[in-house]
Amino acid sequence: MKLKKHKMNPEIMKIYRRWYDRLDVQYEMIKHLRNRETVFISKDVNQSPPSLRMCKIHSTQHLQLYLKCFPYRLNYPYNLYYSVAKYEKGIPNQDLNFINKSNSIENLEWKNNHFESMNCYDFVIDVDAPSHKDIEEAKQTAIKLHRLFLFHNVPHEIRFSGMGFHFIIINNGTFITTPNHEYSVYKQYIKIAKYLYSTVSELIDLKIYDSRRVIKVPYSLSIYDEEIFICLPILSTDDLLLFSLDENLLIHNSNKSFRGRGIKLFCPDGEFDNLKKIIKW
Repeated sequence: MKLKKHKMNPEIMKIYRRWYDRLDVQYEMIKHLRNRETVFISKDVNQSPPSLRMCKIHSTQHLQLYLKCFPYRLNYPYNLYYSVAKYEKGIPNQDLNFINKSNSIENLEWKNNHFESMNCYDFVIDVDAPSHKDIEEAKQTAIKLHRLFLFHNVPHEIRFSGMGFHFIIINNGTFITTPNHEYSVYKQYIKIAKYLYSTVSELIDLKIYDSRRVIKVPYSLSIYDEEIFICLPILSTDDLLLFSLDENLLIHNSNKSFRGRGIKLFCPDGEFDNLKKIIKW
């Protein structure tokens, strides 16, 4: 049986489009996209295509082009993600023709060997609430992690993800990027995540560590049938303690400027290795 095509509320689609047309939003997003892989993913499984990977976006002009050629021409909006991995020279230049893109020999070679050009792969902890009704539990987990990392001087960012919180822990050390290596960075990270899962909260997602992992782009939108949330970075401990879903609803922030709002790195002088001390590694 063919599934029914999913369409978004037209009024929400208008707000969605206006948001991504804003230069202040584009400027904040583009800071996180350079030399990474940008990905568009739809929650509508019938959307054609349901997702588009390997988008190279290094400027606001690149972003504007993809928005016009891809999500804006459809009836259901896409969520924007970017790769945890950062690449020394970014990903290969892309063809906007989807067939040419998928059949490109250069792209296939890059997919098979992408880990060789990684020069950054930070540790991401995803505190994921089952539903928006459970967001308070996710918030309490985020507060526990934040206090733990502050106490042990672990450098980290916190972002609202639409259904929970992302912790990005800066790793400036050397690491092994080969996917199947016994001591790969992905396998090391999941050991830490499992420890935090068992000692802090079962809301920590353990199924997301691989070489092409992607997470929501800061200042992008998290799409739901009747609501759209802004994936805003948390800029202070007080912001986290006072967090509420309403403050992140797009409709409440549709005319607010976000130019220069940026992100907050807590414990900027901390060390990633302090995280290993927490789990007595």
